[in-house]
Amino acid sequence: MNKYIIPHIQIRKKNLSQSREKSPESEPNPAFLPEELSQKEEYTFETINIQEIACSEQDYIIVGESGIGKTSLLLWMGKQIALEGEKAKYIPLFIQMNDVSQIKMRDEFLSLLNTRYNLDEYDIKDRRFLFLVDGLDQIGEFGNIQNRLKNKDIFGERNKIILTTRPIGYEWVKKNLENRYEYLQIQPFDKKKIQEYIGRYVNDERFQTILSQNNELLKVPILLKMVKALISTDRLSEIRNRASLYEEFIRCLFEDWESAKKGCSSAYTTAIEIQKDLAELSFHAIENNYLGSFPLGKGYEYLKNDKKRLDEIISWSVTHNLIEKERQKVIAYTHQSFQEYFAAAYLKDKLCRDNRIDQEILEQCLEYKRWDETIVFTVGMLDDEMAKTLIEKIVKCDLYLAGLCLGEFKGQRSGFKGLINELLKNLEKEEAQNVLIKIADSDLIEKLIKLLTDTDSNVRRNAANALGKIGTEKAVDPLIAVLKDKDTDRNVRQSVADALGKIGTEKAIDPLIAVLNDEDMDWEVRQSTASVLCKIGKEKAIDILIAVLKDRDMDEDARQRAAYTLSEIGTKKAIDALIAVLNDKDMGWGVRRSAADALGKIGTEKAVDALIAVLKDRGWDDPQRWRFRQSVADALGKIGTEKAIDTLIAVLNDKDMDWEARQNAASVLCKIGKEKAIDILIAVLKDRDMDRDRDFRQRAAYALSEIGTKKAIDALIAVLKDEDRNVRLIAAYTVGKIGMEKAVDPLFAVLKDEDRDMNIRGRAANVLGKIGTEKAIDTLIAVLNDEDMYDEYKYVRGSAANALCEIFEKLKEVKQDTLFARIYSLKFDNELKNFLIARIKDVTSRRFIKITFQNKNL
Repeated sequence: MNKYIIPHIQIRKKNLSQSREKSPESEPNPAFLPEELSQKEEYTFETINIQEIACSEQDYIIVGESGIGKTSLLLWMGKQIALEGEKAKYIPLFIQMNDVSQIKMRDEFLSLLNTRYNLDEYDIKDRRFLFLVDGLDQIGEFGNIQNRLKNKDIFGERNKIILTTRPIGYEWVKKNLENRYEYLQIQPFDKKKIQEYIGRYVNDERFQTILSQNNELLKVPILLKMVKALISTDRLSEIRNRASLYEEFIRCLFEDWESAKKGCSSAYTTAIEIQKDLAELSFHAIENNYLGSFPLGKGYEYLKNDKKRLDEIISWSVTHNLIEKERQKVIAYTHQSFQEYFAAAYLKDKLCRDNRIDQEILEQCLEYKRWDETIVFTVGMLDDEMAKTLIEKIVKCDLYLAGLCLGEFKGQRSGFKGLINELLKNLEKEEAQNVLIKIADSDLIEKLIKLLTDTDSNVRRNAANALGKIGTEKAVDPLIAVLKDKDTDRNVRQSVADALGKIGTEKAIDPLIAVLNDEDMDWEVRQSTASVLCKIGKEKAIDILIAVLKDRDMDEDARQRAAYTLSEIGTKKAIDALIAVLNDKDMGWGVRRSAADALGKIGTEKAVDALIAVLKDRGWDDPQRWRFRQSVADALGKIGTEKAIDTLIAVLNDKDMDWEARQNAASVLCKIGKEKAIDILIAVLKDRDMDRDRDFRQRAAYALSEIGTKKAIDALIAVLKDEDRNVRLIAAYTVGKIGMEKAVDPLFAVLKDEDRDMNIRGRAANVLGKIGTEKAIDTLIAVLNDEDMYDEYKYVRGSAANALCEIFEKLKEVKQDTLFARIYSLKFDNELKNFLIARIKDVTSRRFIKITFQNKNL
């Protein structure tokens, strides 16, 4: 049995500089576009451990590519938590998203759980559940399921959810779920994890050949599993791409089956027929938007009701662990990539006829991004000439998909210099970097290394990021050279340090320590260097960082970053030093704030009393205190201790306490004592006599949005007419976040009222989009097309565009076509129109090829 290798997981955080400097009372952005459209969020990624994911109160969505191990991670987590027995904070329950998407009532959901897990046999009174929900990207319709996951109606508010999805599934739901679910990303295996998994075969010549020629294949657990299976049975031949690995693996399964048939003359014929039937089933399932599984009845339909034929396919596939038969009604692939591989075998024959590509079939597949992985597999199955022709056609529609297809191309890449150069030109874009990482070969790595000396610092920084993600040892010496160069741009050197951390080579430890100890070096570079040492030389960095934290003569920014880096390491060795900094009133606010952040991230109960004392302290007049207290509140929320609830309610109710402290108390209660805070916050919202604390009313509305309770909807609708414009703005935002049809008519009135402030009208438009009602489409299009709405009213039009994007993803495909064509034909501002069209394509995971080709000669 294979040992489970725990993957490296990172949590996405908003850029520290963005989130820190933006205060709750900031004015809404009155620019050309609303904040949702005009600002691209910048993120950093931090390591998070499995224990923190499992024990916190937070809901999570785990995002990862095909075969990266999302399902295995959920199953392993569930097993580990179950082993804790009565001590466990949650009862773990694993379910497929497809099961949830079919359920209409809570009682039906409870019945499903009881049938599957026999819950009646257990004493579950006062216990809480952890729902491990797999395969968000495998469901066909997202409108209802988004609200279900957002409101947790059938799951129960006090229970916890961890979802998994491919990136494409996250794109479909992120606008509705990103505020409720923290984004986690599973990282591909690095060299150490690959070697740990492959075990005794690590020095096998065949394995080393694949490691040198197809390193990217081995970073994906499911592909590594196939390689190990083939090596262990002495069947591993030349593996030129992912398609050939799947082909070899499937062929070996059939060879074993034929051997079991003991030379029966019909065995090989039957094996061929089963593969063809699996290919046809898989193709038709994707065609009908069934990803990862399909109803048994649909299987009969695809095979013209030939029950015997389908039963034989199922029997063979279940035996060889390619398919699972669930509850006699659903056929589920053990991994979605098997479905895409078989579908590609069927698509290849349909797409390539008489040495030409069928343009109509290609456009049908390119229209929907659910076909992308199947198209990539198809390229890997074709001869070089036909594959080259197909990639050249794809690049006209999607540069990045064409790049992924190039990764499966078996021939020489010399004919694709234009495609590769175009990807390199777009290196600053995440999509381009992700493609280049997957298709990296020695020539491409050399191009990226050369870019480390480019005259443009952004190019150098992006090249370093890409090399780090590729993880090639070839880049270590050039990266170290850049790191040592004090004349190199600070941001470039930070990216270089991070890249060395991702490569994980011990060769870099001594140069990194030299940089960390160099007091003439920019502290930002030293801090990045410390972060890298956390990964490849942890213990050597901790003592240096604690010394920096304690040193009162050290620059405040340096000490602040030292605290942040210690939180990254997560070491308990630093807890006492961090608490001392937290309590030191002579210390700068920034350092104390970073100490609070670090204590929250480390998650130590030892810091709870100190954090509560700081939150209650009335003795500060410095205007920066609210940021510090916000960090303290956030830290208590991350630790998740119920010990703080009574104290926090007392702070929230204390009208003599400054409003920042009260709002921070509300923020923590949103996380660890939600229900106890709701009535207090509603009372604050309704209290119009609170002139002295009007900002607190704004914050009460915001806190209610964080809780997401429908109980507050009437009070929020009432204050849409409040005298305080910021209360109105935040109330509108909160109504949209909670998302109820009850608010639609009041919001229409606000949007149409030409005497209203443009920010209020813009927010009303955004909220209509979040609620997702089709009733709003005509009104929103009228706003978009209103030629009188120029200059300051462009904000309202931008908000209307954003709202249409939100509504778009909830529509059926036929309605999407009609509305897209309608928007495409409008003659409003080109910049806004092009942005809107690009966003619509993103949220629907469609390319709208026929409509755009009919209207524009591409």
